[in-house]
Amino acid sequence: KNIRISPNPFTDRINLYSSDEISVVKIYNSLGSEISTQLVNNTTVQLYLSELPDGLYIVRLFHKNGMVIAKKIIKNQ
Repeated sequence: KNIRISPNPFTDRINLYSSDEISVVKIYNSLGSEISTQLVNNTTVQLYLSELPDGLYIVRLFHKNGMVIAKKIIKNQ
């Protein structure tokens, strides 16, 4: 599927683009703990994550069709 995340690395926000409708976006820290959940119901999402400390995170995109995709993102100041 066509998934884009930009910018990556990011400083304060990320933009998510998908060819299929996204229903939920979850962010996990490097230890696997869920730190954010957003209900979306769209093909594009903008998340503001400036409060997160620098580091590696996992974004999981839950699509309307049941597909789940995980991508790594990096926060740098």
